[in-house]
This record gives sequence, C-alpha cells and structure tokens, in this order.
Amino acid sequence: METRERSRKNSRSMDILLTLEDLVVNLEESICEALNFFKGYQSKKNDALEAMGIILKEHVVEFKGKLTIYKVALGNEMLALGPKQHRINIPKSKEFERMRSMRDLDNFSRDGTILSCDGHHG
Repeated sequence: METRERSRKNSRSMDILLTLEDLVVNLEESICEALNFFKGYQSKKNDALEAMGIILKEHVVEFKGKLTIYKVALGNEMLALGPKQHRINIPKSKEFERMRSMRDLDNFSRDGTILSCDGHHG
C-alpha cells in the first residue's frame, strides 16, 4: 500500500510539475508577445517623433529665412527714411546777425571784452 500511495503522490507531483511547466511556458510566451508589442509600439513612436523633429527643423529653417528677409526689408526701410536732420532755432542777437566772418566773431563782445581765437581775452 505504501507503494501505491507513493505512486499516487509521485503521479500528483508529476501532474503539478507538468502544469507548472505549462504555466511557465505560457508566461514566457506572453512576456515575449508583450515585449514584441512594446518594441513595435516604441519603434512607431520613435519614428513619429523623428518625423516631427524633421518637420520642426524644416519650419525653423523656413522661419529663419523669413526673419532674414524681414530684417533686410526693415533695414532698407530704415535706410530709405534716412537720418532726420533736426533744425534748432537759436535766437540771435542783432549784432551777431550782421557778422559774416571769423574775424567778426572773434571781435564780438557783449560785455566789452574782446574775444580772440587763441583763447586769450584782451
């Protein structure tokens, strides 16, 4: 009888072992399928991101070109406007209006002192 019980225990153990082996095989297959799925998914994502990167780079190049054109156009517009010459209206005394040469200017004096070009007052 003991041999029968041992035989049954061995048979049950073998059944459990075979069942566990089947489960392990199924688990390995499921893991491989999941990995393959995610690798494919990741590859598609990477491809999509790479395509988006290329498109963005093309847009950057296009915008840089437009920016250059706008800078040139703005620069040309500024050059066309030219520097504005502002006139300053300075009131002049009546004596100064009649002077026409540097000598007249050198000799011009309001308070009685005579000015000269060399910086000496006389």
